[in-house]
Amino acid sequence: MGKVVVKKAVVRKQGYMYFADGSGNVVEMKRGTKSKKIVAKNAFTPKPGFLYCVDGEGNVLENARGKGKKKAAKAAAKKSGRKVAKKAAKKPAKKVVKKRK
Repeated sequence: MGKVVVKKAVVRKQGYMYFADGSGNVVEMKRGTKSKKIVAKNAFTPKPGFLYCVDGEGNVLENARGKGKKKAAKAAAKKSGRKVAKKAAKKPAKKVVKKRK
């Protein structure tokens, strides 16, 4: 769960999905179709580095975008001055040849 940005942005209807787009609109989409309809125009102001979603009550939530583990590991290694270990490549299995008698 994230921080509530807008309370009761939409009244949810049965059979519809709701999501927040990158422009700050709340969009309604009937399940099983691709037709979209803007329900709340400019409901919120999006900030970079955050994802927005609509919960079951119609509130718009703000969540911090996840950060990659590789970048964090590289940054920590660079800071401490050591190298990041790479994963070892898997070797193919050896074929067993049976000797005939």
